[in-house]
Parts: sequence; C-alpha cells; structure tokens
Amino acid sequence: MKKIIAILIFMFFNAINGQNSQIDSLIMFTNEVVNEMNKINDWDEVIDYKIENFSFENASLKTFSKYKKDIKIVLESSNQLLKLVKIYYLKKDKLLYVLARETQYKEMQDAKNSNKVAQEVFETKSYFEDDILVRQLDNTDASCLFSHDYLTAEGSSILDELKVLKQLIASAK
Repeated sequence: MKKIIAILIFMFFNAINGQNSQIDSLIMFTNEVVNEMNKINDWDEVIDYKIENFSFENASLKTFSKYKKDIKIVLESSNQLLKLVKIYYLKKDKLLYVLARETQYKEMQDAKNSNKVAQEVFETKSYFEDDILVRQLDNTDASCLFSHDYLTAEGSSILDELKVLKQLIASAK
C-alpha cells in the first residue's frame, strides 16, 4: 500500500512538473517572438488613433502593421495621477502576449511648484496560446500560479478588450 501511495505521489508531481515545463517553454518562445517584434523598425504602417469618451482623460491607440497584418496594438491612457499602457502582440491574428503597465503618481508640492513623482509601477504579463490565457505573471505576486478559473475569466476579459479595440480601429479606417 505504501508503494502504491508513493507511486501515485510521484506520478502527480511528475505530471505537474511536465505541465510547468511546457508552460515555461511557451513563455520562453513567446518572449523570443516579442523581442523580435520589438526590434522591427521598418513597419509597413503605423497609425495613431485618438480615443474620445474613454474612462481616462488622455487616451490614444496605435497600431503597428507588417505584411498588412496588425502585429502590435498599443493603448495608452492617463489621468492626473495614473498612466496605463497596454501592449497587445498578435501572431497570425491570434493574441500571443499582453504587457500591461500601470504607473501611479503621487503629487509632490513644495513652496514654489508642484510636480508628479512616479510612486508605484504595476506590471502584468499575460501569455496566450490559441487565444487562451495560459499564464499570467505580475510584479507583485512572486510568480504564484493562478487558478484555471481565474485564467479563463481573465483571458476572456482581455480578449473582450482586444475585440473592442479592433472595433474602434475598424470604425476609424
């Protein structure tokens, strides 16, 4: 009986380790692809869109296209004390990776003037495979694993955001 339990425990940890190594490989591959995309300087088309009626005062959207395909979509928005940048990377019309960076500012005042100082930066990296969120890392979670239900819900939310951005882009063309 002890041998059977030991074998089952071994098989369980082996299965988990196998899944983690697959995800680690996917993350490494995705990081390589994203790094290559970030090295592109000769985009076929770069288009800036001004977004109105957005939840932030200043919002802009920029698309980077190569071979008549949107490869990178950048959403930047800000208000007085917050700046949000989301970069969506696509490969073969499927979402591959999203980098979301939120910078919170604190207003510092002295006798002569006031200025904003970056207080905290939150960064989230979302890794997709076939439009399914398989891993999410952020700079506050010490790389803890998220549950399947969380990844499903968060992935759906990110895909919905991207769908809205693509609709905005299509309506502006």
